Amino acid sequence: MEGINRKLLIVAVALLLISSILLNIQVDKKSQYYNYDYKDNVEGEWSAYYVKMYDSTGNFKEGPENNMPLELSLKSYVNGILKGSLNGVDFSGGVAGNIIRFAVDLPGGPFQAMGNMASPNVYNVSAVHYNGVSGVAESYKIIFVRNNEVPKMAENMPLNYSGNWILNKMESSNPKFSEISLNVAFQNASVGAGVMKCDNRSAGFCITVSYMTNADMYMGFMMDDDGNFWTVAVKKGVMVLFAAEATSGGVDSTRVELVRNVTEMNIFTPLLLKGITWKGSVGYDANAEPQGIDGYSLEIYEEGLNVFHGKITGPTTFEFTGFVSISSPPVMEVFLNVGGEEVHAMAFVEGDTFRIISISLDGKRLPEGLLVMEFVS
Repeated sequence: MEGINRKLLIVAVALLLISSILLNIQVDKKSQYYNYDYKDNVEGEWSAYYVKMYDSTGNFKEGPENNMPLELSLKSYVNGILKGSLNGVDFSGGVAGNIIRFAVDLPGGPFQAMGNMASPNVYNVSAVHYNGVSGVAESYKIIFVRNNEVPKMAENMPLNYSGNWILNKMESSNPKFSEISLNVAFQNASVGAGVMKCDNRSAGFCITVSYMTNADMYMGFMMDDDGNFWTVAVKKGVMVLFAAEATSGGVDSTRVELVRNVTEMNIFTPLLLKGITWKGSVGYDANAEPQGIDGYSLEIYEEGLNVFHGKITGPTTFEFTGFVSISSPPVMEVFLNVGGEEVHAMAFVEGDTFRIISISLDGKRLPEGLLVMEFVS
């Protein structure tokens, strides 16, 4: 009997060791897949595997490559600065948290893009483009791949944002219109199109969004046929648009809150960043070399639902405004007035760090000509 018990004990210990090893392997695999830190491995050639596209007239295209070859090359990532090219046009973008954000001045007009990794070789991108040749806006959902990986194609889109949206509230530093409404007439999951009415003027628009499971909301971009670029947040019953850069349409630092049905509104929660002072820690130039910014500090002096205003104080004071793109932790679209010119940037706030990364179409840079400024509280 004692011999049998000893054998059973040995077998039990062996099974425990084997199960422990298998469990560790599963945990490692899960960790590598779900917590993949792509920031350390973005370089390489990425091809458009699958494309959805709406233009503002309702023209919809979908399919493998969709006869619209988009070749993305991510060449380097150093100190938050991402360099690459799209269809042979070079760009400098940034990495904030788990988000890659860049803009490319393609023939016809700007291509504004935001994306994240689904796996080490699959990169999901939402983008809008103003096509100056045809004079219409375009929205894209693109799946880029490398190393011949076949991606999962399912989109998590539990909310429907089609239909009519009417004005509930508008804030603007320089109002250019008093009334605005949207009709999202066409929607295919992440991309849509419709008509925007500003007072007596109508313009087509395109919208592209991604579903953020951590916040139960859509975040994305909108481009109208006047060439105005908007950031978008959508929750059940409420849509917030924010435009801080003006093009031919003349929109300037405007936040618009639209509703479909007042009884179903799900209001956003403010960030609560007001009153915190961040001290300049380090900046990085276009060569990703560190530069001291000890003389600068950053403070947000006003914030509302997804919109904030602040200033960077140093040898010169720079006012800025921004819109929260993604929450938990917040990633924000930021617009700074630097030397009388607007600089488009992205900010990422996590813990005691506030990091601003320039997104430039025309070489405009942050204060002191930097690409990245990092502040700590």
